[in-house]
Amino acid sequence: MPDETIEPKRPVKNHIMTIGCALMVVLVVLIPLPAFLVDILWVLNLGLILFTFLKILHSKKNEYFRNKYFSFLPPRLLILTVFGLAIQIAFTRLILVKGEDFDGRIIRTLSSLMMLPGEITGFVTGVLIFIIFTIAIALVVTRNYISITKISPRVTLDFVPAKLMAIDAEYGSGAIADEEVIAAIKLQRESDFLGAMVGAGKYISAKIKVSFFITAVGIIAGIAIGKLIYGETIFDAMMAYTPQFICNGFLAQFVALMESIVISKLVTMVAPNPPIRIELGDSLSPFVNMNKKQRDFKRIKELMELIQVIRIQFYTEKKIKIPQIRIVDNLLLESNEYRIFIREEEAGRWIIKPDCSLCINSSSVREELPGEKVYDPVNGLPALWVSAGQRDEAERLGYTVADPISVIASHLKKIIIQHTEEFPKVS
Repeated sequence: MPDETIEPKRPVKNHIMTIGCALMVVLVVLIPLPAFLVDILWVLNLGLILFTFLKILHSKKNEYFRNKYFSFLPPRLLILTVFGLAIQIAFTRLILVKGEDFDGRIIRTLSSLMMLPGEITGFVTGVLIFIIFTIAIALVVTRNYISITKISPRVTLDFVPAKLMAIDAEYGSGAIADEEVIAAIKLQRESDFLGAMVGAGKYISAKIKVSFFITAVGIIAGIAIGKLIYGETIFDAMMAYTPQFICNGFLAQFVALMESIVISKLVTMVAPNPPIRIELGDSLSPFVNMNKKQRDFKRIKELMELIQVIRIQFYTEKKIKIPQIRIVDNLLLESNEYRIFIREEEAGRWIIKPDCSLCINSSSVREELPGEKVYDPVNGLPALWVSAGQRDEAERLGYTVADPISVIASHLKKIIIQHTEEFPKVS
């Protein structure tokens, strides 16, 4: 394979910035800081996240900048995540120490807007807003973020080595050119980046939970301090400390939301977006059905190998260059359903049974087997699903037997044949 020489050097200033941020995190946690300084640090943290987001948008138009800058993003986002937690801890310390005399401008301003100080209605409303906001981030934003940062990268990370081996074989046989090999090397680089992003992204999900825990502990500690040290009633102590801790938690969750958006944008920019896509239901996907992880990954690997065979076949026999094919999951599909897309338009779908064999009746069957009757998606012939243990018996009776992965591959091949005019021919 040809050498790929474009390898940007990492500037020293990026390492210095990362080390400086790490030291700042330690200082914020260990040293009591005045409220105005913690306010400044919170604004700085949010500003760095927004600056990172703008950098990402700029990199979409600048390939050199993208290669140069993206390698620093995972550790930088990790530092910003930990830095955000350190700021929340610093605010928590100040609120517990100063109580009603806490003078943090950001939290005080937000508290006056959210909680309406002195009014029980405003207090309850603010608490409910915080709970709803946290649940929304945890269940909606984070779940969608996990789908983006785990599903697409996991396909890339687990099967890039096999894909590169296939490309190497194609290059050796003269089926592809140097440009495609260079593209494959870039794919390897992007898979390394996606692996780092998945690792950094897990901290975002954990940060949301830790932030809520810090808020809850702070409220309990504040009530205890007001009751046991200052002799206040539980209600008075709750009204004094809870609004400030709720706003502190709200700020932390807002920053986590921005970090999730940044990472999601990053992954969707880097993850490959080929013209052909196969979507799998949750029972077919190893990323959702984790109890059958090893078996399902083996199936996906088999499917990837069959897809490579199909691409080579089209190239050698029909001189048609089929682009890379992406496999993702789709929770909106039925559990055993799959869909095939050509240039973002659905070209076919079917429902398979992962633990069964499809027996196709090609008019040479001597005796019918009992099973779920269907029509095969390739030729529309009568067929039926039987248990995998009946495969040998079905073949003896004259059925054409196919496993579920072969069915998907055959269906894909038929659809590609129907759309061959949309793919470039090789002279």
